[in-house]
Amino acid sequence: MLGDEIDQDLVRNFLESPEVRKCFPTSTTPSVCSCSPRINMGGMERPYADRLVLIGDSGVTRLYKDGIGAAFRTAKAAATTAGPACRAIATDNRIGKVIFGFTSLFKISRVSRRAMFRMASREQKRDGGRHMSSVLWNMFTGSAPYREIFFRTFHPGFILGLAWNLFLGLWPRFGPEREA
Repeated sequence: MLGDEIDQDLVRNFLESPEVRKCFPTSTTPSVCSCSPRINMGGMERPYADRLVLIGDSGVTRLYKDGIGAAFRTAKAAATTAGPACRAIATDNRIGKVIFGFTSLFKISRVSRRAMFRMASREQKRDGGRHMSSVLWNMFTGSAPYREIFFRTFHPGFILGLAWNLFLGLWPRFGPEREA
């Protein structure tokens, strides 16, 4: 029984009516019962926030209906909203694997390590044009998406700077440790 002004007498009269009594075994005397916990008949004023959505009875549900249906609808909407973001992160991670693969190759060679170090250390001594520093910083901190980092490596300043420092890296006397 749902509604306002439902008291013990109303419940008892209902349960003792002939139509209801014949639904129970003869040896059972129906007793007054109550739902516990009480049925959710409304919802929160705002069941969502930044990166949070409450689903089902904890958020909002349909009046006098099952919470499962409302939970399903809310969960489906949340998944639909989150799905594209999750796919974008997965795609970005694939690009990150490519970048880390190249980084691993650069770590193997003494010349390429020397070139990266020389390029980054020289960038720190001047204003602007910190191509290698920016790429390395974002790789280490995760401050930028991998896609953005990847495209920064196509900047002419990055390519020319890396090529020049790789060339100079062939001779240790041009290394940053000699300039200090």
